[in-house]
Amino acid sequence: MKVPWRGGGTFVACMALLVVSFLLLAATAAQDDGFREDQDGCNGIFLSYTFNSREKELPRVKNSTAQAWAFMSELFILNAGETELKEILVSADGAVVAGGSDFPVPVGNGPLFIGYPQADLKTSIQSDLAYSGSYLAQVTIDNINPLGRLDSWNLTWEWMRGEFIESMRGAYTRNKDYSECIYGAQGQHYKDLDFSQIMNCEKKPEPLALACHNKARSIFQLNVYKMPPDMNRTAINPPQHWQIDGIINPHYKCGQPIRVEFPDPSGLQATSYAVASWQVVCNITRPKPKQSKCCVSFSAFYNDSVVPPSEALLVPFDNRTDKAKAWGKLKNFKVPRTLPCPDNCGVSINWHVNSDYKSGWTARITLFNWEEINFEDWFAAIQINKAYPGYENVYSFNGTKLPQINNTIFMQGLKGLNYLMGVQQSVISFSKKHTHGINILEGDGFPTKVYFNGEECAIPVQIPTAGVYRGRRYT
Repeated sequence: MKVPWRGGGTFVACMALLVVSFLLLAATAAQDDGFREDQDGCNGIFLSYTFNSREKELPRVKNSTAQAWAFMSELFILNAGETELKEILVSADGAVVAGGSDFPVPVGNGPLFIGYPQADLKTSIQSDLAYSGSYLAQVTIDNINPLGRLDSWNLTWEWMRGEFIESMRGAYTRNKDYSECIYGAQGQHYKDLDFSQIMNCEKKPEPLALACHNKARSIFQLNVYKMPPDMNRTAINPPQHWQIDGIINPHYKCGQPIRVEFPDPSGLQATSYAVASWQVVCNITRPKPKQSKCCVSFSAFYNDSVVPPSEALLVPFDNRTDKAKAWGKLKNFKVPRTLPCPDNCGVSINWHVNSDYKSGWTARITLFNWEEINFEDWFAAIQINKAYPGYENVYSFNGTKLPQINNTIFMQGLKGLNYLMGVQQSVISFSKKHTHGINILEGDGFPTKVYFNGEECAIPVQIPTAGVYRGRRYT
């Protein structure tokens, strides 16, 4: 059987407005500044698609319908009209946008696509048992960052082939909703299925942690029903657009799924094979401006002011607005008629330079929990560049240096004090023996980064000094 595919064909179209939906697995865009005869007379958008060549990919098989092919084509788009148009891509069958972005996407800077569904995909879902219309999957979330956490996580993804979740173990979905199945294609295909027993039919489900006392790893299983035409055992496609967050946890940006093989968990030199396995890599990113759930204020014994982060007003007491006004009146400070808006931070941290003497200095760190929940096994970390070599001790917390992270000191509650329910504080001592030239009165005693439970907190852009406020740049 021969594949009816001819080389050298050209498709030409002229449209007043253009919306392109690519039904291709791959294409190469060619820029051509020359004039083409077939575009003469087009006063709108000129589109030319030319198929150049094709060749068989390995492995080469006798069944032509199962043979993989690679081809080269040229796509030429020209705006021949008078109106400048912004180029966007609204859909692409057989591909997803790298980085997890959704359609539509701007194409002015050249978007990067990853084939879907292909054999080299990546996700954190592993299929252990597969049937013609369903499969059992296991999701493993591993934390390998010393400042990351996994407790109280919220995970989301997007089904791309009409799948739905029949049941789960070790986790549950925020919504137990089967209405999308009853009124959708799933209800037409599975006519005898009792959908009232189905856990979730949402295209973008939101699994939640059932229990997670291990902050480094979380595992759960789910039974997934498939839809035609993926009704054979090996037709398993991972969900896309993975996201994970928590109440106060690091902000992650996840990539696309990639096909992998996992080593045997026994430690033997063997490879454990599942029906299909993928992995998703998520990297910690900084919170967007004014979206931090953790805020830091600076103060010092030599300055009466408390400097809040640029996006928030922080006063570490209940009824903070009244307390701030009373404190300003006591210090003879002018209170502005329009007060700053209160912050949305669930946790506030105050760093106070407590003392400065010839051989060393001290600071006091105070943590305030404004949330309705208690933070079990909380931790905080500070990055303090100039003072780091002189760190000596944290007296009311467990404290240690993290050599693998630049100039970072890690702190957590002592045994029996590992729940942050209201306020906790500790004094931290530093020596000047190994920090020659450090000037505490000029602001060298303030951290450049502060973390709580892995989330990078919003910190002030100014620091209190013995004279006036001094600005500081952060990287």
